[in-house]
Amino acid sequence: MKILFVSQLYPPLVYGGGEYIFSKWAEELVKKGHKVTVITQNLKGSPKNEKINGVNVLRVGPKIEYKGSLYAINTFQNFGFLLSAMKKIILIRKKFDIIHANTYIPALSAWMANFFLRKPLLFTVHDVYLQDRKDFWKQWAKQKEVPKIVSLVGGLLEKIILKLPRTMIHTVSKTSEEDIIKTGVKKQRIVVIPNGLNLTEYDKIKSPKNKKNQIYFVGRLIFYKNIDTVIKSMKLILKKVPNTKFIISGKGPYEDKLKEIVKQEGLEKNIIFTGRVSDEQKIKYLKESDIMVQPSLVEGFGITIIESFACKTPVISSNVMPLPELVKDGINGYVCKPFDEKEWAEKIALLLKDKNKIRKLGDNARKIVEENYTIQVIVKKLERLYNRLL
Repeated sequence: MKILFVSQLYPPLVYGGGEYIFSKWAEELVKKGHKVTVITQNLKGSPKNEKINGVNVLRVGPKIEYKGSLYAINTFQNFGFLLSAMKKIILIRKKFDIIHANTYIPALSAWMANFFLRKPLLFTVHDVYLQDRKDFWKQWAKQKEVPKIVSLVGGLLEKIILKLPRTMIHTVSKTSEEDIIKTGVKKQRIVVIPNGLNLTEYDKIKSPKNKKNQIYFVGRLIFYKNIDTVIKSMKLILKKVPNTKFIISGKGPYEDKLKEIVKQEGLEKNIIFTGRVSDEQKIKYLKESDIMVQPSLVEGFGITIIESFACKTPVISSNVMPLPELVKDGINGYVCKPFDEKEWAEKIALLLKDKNKIRKLGDNARKIVEENYTIQVIVKKLERLYNRLL
């Protein structure tokens, strides 16, 4: 099968789980004998055409570079990619049978090109911000380095993409499916296939003999990740478990605000910001930590949760769907009310003081990934979907 992926970001530069998982799908599909081409945005320091782990990567449009913020891509660069990707899709039309596009700009580029090609077209919608979150894009635009136009364009673009005809929509959780249906999309147009991991990448890094008194978060540092609630719970945690460390990995427009809160709370010795880390370093942090926290207010799936499970590290998450679809209270972690600092402190301290409980929950977590969320299982489902569309 010849498959075209369209994703505005692709390794070596990714901002979040959506782009990361697209690269993993592409690599696994190549291993299974398929030809995969990716159209992505030009990146400073990377060649326009290259092969990464067997995947043909074509970079188009204005060059971008990583500046530490999710929206370092300006309006000109976004619009340039939209048109360049559309043109490239049409030019290489004989090199693929099916198009699979990531939201948002890539999906619009793919649809516009496919208006002339009429090939099977699939969009991946990781999460929906419209439902019950009417001020989401306004809050997003308040963050550092985020253009104000995002508050106007973000919601509009989401509405447009969900309404585009002649497309199939793939999403990663039942919660996201329900949110998409609420926008008026018919259920028949939606397929739910969750995210998955290649466990060999996690198993090749050895686990330490003993866990540290350490909490870990990895992800984009943006307002809706709600990391400030866990930061503010640290004083209560330290009263029960002194010398606890909270390691925060990632970059984003909310980073300065989080560092300001840490300073206000006098927690500089206990809370460490690492910046962006490599996959290998991320896995090391996950394996040495007692707990991974996912306090997010909005998620389509929560890939860092299954990454933590792969490392036998239990997770404490917000009780915001779809996170409780993964985190089962008392089985592989705990769930908390998003803004209840006292509850977060109680649950975290409870685990930090009970290493046997951590091991038990961690073993349960690993089994869940092995049975349901390996990349091999997920890609088989994608193959069946592609064949059905063809």
